[in-house]
Amino acid sequence: MSRQHRAQRGHTAKSGLNDEEGVSVKDEDGFDPYRMLRISHSASTEVIRAAYQALAQEYHPDRGGMGDAEYMSLLKRAKDILFDPKKKAAFDAIHNAKVKASRPRPW
Repeated sequence: MSRQHRAQRGHTAKSGLNDEEGVSVKDEDGFDPYRMLRISHSASTEVIRAAYQALAQEYHPDRGGMGDAEYMSLLKRAKDILFDPKKKAAFDAIHNAKVKASRPRPW
C-alpha cells in the first residue's frame, strides 16, 4: 500500500490506527489513556469523567504550583480517546491484541 493510499485511509507512518480526523489512537510512544487517567480498562464513563476532572483540576496550568501544560495536553488526549466510542473501541482492540500476543504459549 502506498504512503498516499495509507494517508487517504487514515493511516500514517508513525501510528497504525487513526480516526477520520487524523487523531492518533495508539502511537509508537506507547501512550495508554487508561494509565494516564489512572483507571482500569473496565472503568465506566462516569469513572473516566471523574478521573479526568480530578486530574485536570490538579494539573491545570492556571492552578499555579502543580500546573503543567504538557501533562494537561496528555490528559486531554486520554479523555478524547476514551470519551469517543470509536476511538475507545479501536484502542481497546489494539491493547487486547497486544496483551494476547504477549502471553506465553502453554506448550
